[in-house]
Amino acid sequence: MFSLLLVINMNIQQVIDKNRRALMHRPNVVGVGIGKRRVNGRPTDEDAIVVMVSKKEEGTAGQIPQALEGIAVEIIEVGRIKAQGRR
Repeated sequence: MFSLLLVINMNIQQVIDKNRRALMHRPNVVGVGIGKRRVNGRPTDEDAIVVMVSKKEEGTAGQIPQALEGIAVEIIEVGRIKAQGRR
């Protein structure tokens, strides 16, 4: 089971790697990663490409594809991401 999950996540990571530059150039996009698809605000068991945006605005969803190479894309508003210095 673990090896199957590893293969699935590696496949998703390859799709992210191929599309990261294009996604990061979209307005308000601040990050891309692997997560779970959400339906009615609740996470499902389906793996997804998570596109993090600083703010969901009207038209944001229209600028980001709903799926990439058959993998669902989930848009999550995370606010501004700021690097923190060493403590």
